[in-house]
Amino acid sequence: MLLPIGGYLVFYIVSLYFAGIWGLFFYYFFATRQVSLKATVTTFFLTQLGVFIIFGFLHSLNFFYVFTQMAFPLSIIGYIFGVGVTEEFTKIIPLAILQRRSREPMLPQTMVYYGLMAGIAFGVFEGVQYQTTINIHADYTTAFVLNIARLTSLPFLHAVWCGIAGYYIGMAGLYPRYRKALWFLAIAVPALLHGLYDSFASVSYLISLFVGFCSVLLLMAYMRRSGKLREKLRQN
Repeated sequence: MLLPIGGYLVFYIVSLYFAGIWGLFFYYFFATRQVSLKATVTTFFLTQLGVFIIFGFLHSLNFFYVFTQMAFPLSIIGYIFGVGVTEEFTKIIPLAILQRRSREPMLPQTMVYYGLMAGIAFGVFEGVQYQTTINIHADYTTAFVLNIARLTSLPFLHAVWCGIAGYYIGMAGLYPRYRKALWFLAIAVPALLHGLYDSFASVSYLISLFVGFCSVLLLMAYMRRSGKLREKLRQN
């Protein structure tokens, strides 16, 4: 069943409303002196533009997607190396552009903020995608629950995973000596968390919730221990 353009627009506007709430929350708690409204808006919409690559070019090239159709635990391979790597790579493209064009080195905390915004932007696009394709075929109660999840908790998790990536990207900008390793971690860590969450969603949602909870704790740990890690990298 195909929705008219107006139907897609309604879902998108509602998703933007919830994204705006999350955006205000992240701005209040994570914004630094380097954050600008222009860069925030640019990052948000540039991420959504980049998402089209997932459902086209990168999606068709990534062989690991076939594993998502297999039984657990083989499906973990597909969700980590297919879904996780592809989606997390796409989300950090705007962050790489932002860092490259910056006139001063971006603090890791600043890149966490922009990562959160990029993750929310991705969650908006993906939420509309699911609401207008998969969810509309479910019964009313199921569709309602799935739509609420796609508007609230799941965009938040996308934001957290991309925030973690932003932290590593920010560190890579400050310490070029470790750039390759930090960029690898910027994709590998979020992709692993993302893939594990998706893998267990249909097996044991309690485990998925645990993975999501650990993702939040990990981001908070990075923020709290950022100074100690930077000092260690300077000494080495």
